[in-house]
Amino acid sequence: MIENVPRVLPDHCCAEIDLASWNRPAIFDWLQDQGQVEFKEMYKTFNNGVGMLLVVDKKDLEKSIDLLNSLGEQAWHLGSVIDATTQQVSFINQ
Repeated sequence: MIENVPRVLPDHCCAEIDLASWNRPAIFDWLQDQGQVEFKEMYKTFNNGVGMLLVVDKKDLEKSIDLLNSLGEQAWHLGSVIDATTQQVSFINQ
């Protein structure tokens, strides 16, 4: 998430990812604990149960989620794209 998401955003934007928007599978807690992996490295290396991220226009958000869920995918609103001076990912609800 830390490296791939910024690649699709304009330079003046960053992704704000809400960590409370999904339940991270326990295996990632175990990996982080057993491997003594730092928080940022977990989100740089692993998907932490997310799989794939899509960036869609806000007006298409609910329609996109509904479509993906109707196709058998588990989709939800993970965060937002916000204005920023540097291209990065920020996490909320840690």
